[in-house]
Amino acid sequence: MSPTAPNANSPARALIIGHFSTVGDIESLEAVKDWCASAGLPFDIAPYSKSLQARMDGAISPAQADPLRYSHVIVVCGPCYEDLLHRNGVRLEEYQHCHKIGVNLTMVAPLAEWNPFDVLVERDSDRATRADLTFTRPIERGSVVGRCVVKRQREYGARQRHNETLALIDDLIRRRNLASIEIATDWPSASTLVANNSSTILSSILSRVDVLLTNRLHGFVYALRNGVPVLAIDAVAGGDKLTRQARALGWPVCLQADTATTAEIDRSFAWCLSEEARSAAKAVSAAAMEAARAIEEEAAAALVLPPKPRPARLPPRSAWELLFRR
Repeated sequence: MSPTAPNANSPARALIIGHFSTVGDIESLEAVKDWCASAGLPFDIAPYSKSLQARMDGAISPAQADPLRYSHVIVVCGPCYEDLLHRNGVRLEEYQHCHKIGVNLTMVAPLAEWNPFDVLVERDSDRATRADLTFTRPIERGSVVGRCVVKRQREYGARQRHNETLALIDDLIRRRNLASIEIATDWPSASTLVANNSSTILSSILSRVDVLLTNRLHGFVYALRNGVPVLAIDAVAGGDKLTRQARALGWPVCLQADTATTAEIDRSFAWCLSEEARSAAKAVSAAAMEAARAIEEEAAAALVLPPKPRPARLPPRSAWELLFRR
């Protein structure tokens, strides 16, 4: 049965089409959704991408939308050109009965050649350029965490609990919807950096996060050196160097991967966000800097010792050692 043509009494409904593949796209979509809600206009959302159709609640395919169900078709954000719509199954000629609206679009072709919209409020075209629609949206900010992790440490053998540790850290980030920055202590290069890594770069990044989440000793140390609270999880069963360092410094938040619970992690994270934790991190840093001076004194004493007698020859190496010497 062919669908019946709409009439003046057909209910109003909008089809909102777009890329919706960047944060800016989504904020532009949220603006249009708010406009529709204010106008009392129900809507369906139709991303071009099949994967996004599956991820967005209630989304439909633009190619499968029934044009006769709609009174408005709104194309939102990003590059817009005729072939893009056709490749994604959108035939605007089937929506001639609709109000066709373009919002925050980059019109690729000159408008004299292609402009299918009744109302076009473009971001840019050969006719006009406007500020991006996202400037109309409220700015919301949350806590920023650093994520500094090591995935395995073979020297610990069967005591490794790195998979469990990373799962706990990432679960916290997802549950709290936290902004996270990947931070690496690797040298000289790190996959998270363009320039070679250094203590200056590492400190510059760490000092800008609210809390560091880590299972790495030097991630832990550098965060505290910069007065940044650390939620540390020791990835070695029973605890090892990370736990020992936390005890030596007097830092109270170093959990164990094989015993940490979600509730314990949440309590620890809430404390790390507090002013008390920020003050504690600065105090730990100051005390550790003072205590570390003894390291130089002990090492310097050994540097002025007289040479020991040298043997006439070194003991022979095994065949295995000679193989690796190559």
